[in-house]
Amino acid sequence: MRFWPRLGGLGPHRAVAFFGLCYLYVWLQIRPYLIFHVQEPVFFSGWSYLNGFLQIPGGISAYAAAYAGQSYVIDWLGALVITLVMACIGLCCRGYVRRVAGRRLDLFAFAPAVILLILHNRYHYDLAFDLSLLTAIAAATVSARLDQKRRLWWFVLGSPFIYWIAGGAWLLFALLCAIREWLDKRPVEAVVYAAVGAILPWLATWTVYPGTLENAYLHLLPISGPYLHGSSPFMAVALILYLFVPVTALLAAYIPPGKRSGRVAWNTSRVLLVGIGGWLVIASMDSNHRTMLEIDHQARQRNWKAVLSLVPELSAYDVLTVYNVQLALCHTGRMGKDLFSYPHQINAPIFVPSPDSPARLLALGDNLTDIGYINKAEHMLQEAVEIQGDRPSLLRRLVMVNVLKNRPSAARVYLGQLLRSPLDHAWASDYLRALDVDPRRADDVEIRRLREVMLETDYPGFFSPEDIMRQLLERNPNNMLAFDLLMGHYLQTAQPDKIVQNIRQLSQFPKAFPGTEIPRLYEEAVMLWATQVRLRTGAMPKLPLFGRSLSMSTQRRYSQFSQVLALHRDDPRRAKIELAKQHGDTFWYYYLYRGKETGVPVVSRATRHVQ
Repeated sequence: MRFWPRLGGLGPHRAVAFFGLCYLYVWLQIRPYLIFHVQEPVFFSGWSYLNGFLQIPGGISAYAAAYAGQSYVIDWLGALVITLVMACIGLCCRGYVRRVAGRRLDLFAFAPAVILLILHNRYHYDLAFDLSLLTAIAAATVSARLDQKRRLWWFVLGSPFIYWIAGGAWLLFALLCAIREWLDKRPVEAVVYAAVGAILPWLATWTVYPGTLENAYLHLLPISGPYLHGSSPFMAVALILYLFVPVTALLAAYIPPGKRSGRVAWNTSRVLLVGIGGWLVIASMDSNHRTMLEIDHQARQRNWKAVLSLVPELSAYDVLTVYNVQLALCHTGRMGKDLFSYPHQINAPIFVPSPDSPARLLALGDNLTDIGYINKAEHMLQEAVEIQGDRPSLLRRLVMVNVLKNRPSAARVYLGQLLRSPLDHAWASDYLRALDVDPRRADDVEIRRLREVMLETDYPGFFSPEDIMRQLLERNPNNMLAFDLLMGHYLQTAQPDKIVQNIRQLSQFPKAFPGTEIPRLYEEAVMLWATQVRLRTGAMPKLPLFGRSLSMSTQRRYSQFSQVLALHRDDPRRAKIELAKQHGDTFWYYYLYRGKETGVPVVSRATRHVQ
């Protein structure tokens, strides 16, 4: 403990205040449960799981991060874990610079935390990166506090362990050790330390680590890899993080301290620097991306009202967000009324059974399961496991799929895996006991519902969304979700004739469509269809309403729509502007102007890769 950097002149009250603000930011703005939703750090107990991490440099940091990441499901606890790691990194940075440069730069303990907050704003940033960095800087800080002989032994004996714990951050440790020797006027030793740092990963690939040279050097360095998705600004921030300590140490050693200004000026400069850091952190948070993640999280929890309540916060959206919002409209009984009041795609199927993006695999798996297309749902979930690994959220769904398909033995395999997950052990234990009593789980309400709607006949080949919905409705005409999605599909692909053909099916769902009423968008489709027939044949057709009636409000609105259109017959641009004010959420407006739209609005900058 005597090597641990003391707070000293930093002042406990300043450190507590600063890192307290960091904690609040992580808790209330980043929201660790959203990090868990994106990353879902997988952790299983047992030697077989740990052994896999012991085989690779940095594996121990990744293993510890996976375990600590389970805390993210409890927001305040996850924020505490992240903040404590950031505080340790900051204090170790300060301790190292102070030791090798002989200057107290207390404010620089805060700078790494600012950089780390910017990186954590990107939800793919893994805690393993932080733990790897902490290992390297803490080891370098310990080395800096030793005399020359002990430093040598610490480097020789500790290097293999530090490399195995930290992975790619080992290069930073070796560089910091070399800088310590250089500043002590030992250039030969400095070169040797740097050379060993450069050679050790290469040597590992020839001996105990049968991996690639790239992984040997870069594993757990957040300057490359899938989490960046080609984002050069975040790569630059990551480079700044790793170069911050060595550059600061060299500058502090070679630039003489200037004359200290008055106390007021000094305090003002510190407040200004902290303010700039805070502005950078807040400016780097993509709140729209966070809202899209929140919508996806709520959709996976089936909190459909919460999904719709978040839509007003969106300034842009992607396909996955559209899927989730439209499912929320179905589950809340609002598809036939509000489809065009919420994010939607132009001239596109209501959902695509085979995704172009892995991010949609779980959402489509849930959707296909809910409507009863179980075989395709299983395919989506198995694809997700292949790409994303044995995430408990996927394994839980595969348990249900196998129970539905009367394969309790396969379900038990997945449950056995879930028993080793700290967050899923209790659920898996209860499910196994229930399977012992009834392998078909007839006691489960959701299982019973799905068995009533699921397809029991395999259909070879690929089918369009319309084909899928029709198959499901042939299997069970009371499949409300399939009917809603089918009608939504006709609305979004602008097929009023097919909507008219299905008006008779409304009586199949008396609770959803009571009395003689028709959902507003279906009414609008009927009126548009009638107008098209009249223009084509010269006679108004009899409306096939099957005992239902069109509301006076919709008829009045259609009259107003037609009047505005006629008034601006010679100025189509003006007509569109005027119609958008009062009729932008109607099927009529969508039908007229869908060809002039550009498609899904520009996606949030943090998710450009999602299409």
